Amino acid sequence: MSRAVPSPAAPLRVRLTTDGARGLVPQQELYEAYVCDPRVQIAPNRDRGPLPVADVRADVDVLIIDGHSNLGDRRIWADVLAQDYRGIVAPVIILGCCWGAADGFTAAIRSCLAVKEAVLIASGGKTELRHARVLYPRVLDTVLALGPDPGRLAPVLHEQLQPVGGCGPRDWSAQLLTPPSAPAPSRPAPSHPAPSQHGSTKKSAPGSGSRR
Repeated sequence: MSRAVPSPAAPLRVRLTTDGARGLVPQQELYEAYVCDPRVQIAPNRDRGPLPVADVRADVDVLIIDGHSNLGDRRIWADVLAQDYRGIVAPVIILGCCWGAADGFTAAIRSCLAVKEAVLIASGGKTELRHARVLYPRVLDTVLALGPDPGRLAPVLHEQLQPVGGCGPRDWSAQLLTPPSAPAPSRPAPSHPAPSQHGSTKKSAPGSGSRR
């Protein structure tokens, strides 16, 4: 459905890419939803072959990587992603495969970043085609409203991606990522006082302290 909106000076640049047939359906739907919207320029990849390196490294505002991935027979491999696809410059990244928010994939995306920070939208569980139909337009509309600013987008998108009233896709989140050479995003300081330095034996609260 076409949208009557004014044409901006710099439309949002979106690249949709996939490793095979799975991503073609949401790509087509998203393309058709925004094809008449002058605020968005979508470049879909209709190749059913391996994930194109040029697509992943494209100079765009939003990079959408869709495809199959699970703990058994994966097509988007985290180690291959980290090794062969370095140079991601998109500030907003959607990883549409299963387990995209798992540690292996977030570490792979971080190692690929060629920008100081990016927001990653991904699922911690299994994904379905209907997730893309619901979430991708929601993410694009938010980026259109706020701009492709990872630090500003991360908390807003994380809140928006949570199911409302138990309905909607689950396990999706948005997190701010930095390259391995950059400092990790800062976290709020704990509100409780620091333990005494004079031989106190009081135990720390569960979950506090550094992980090893």
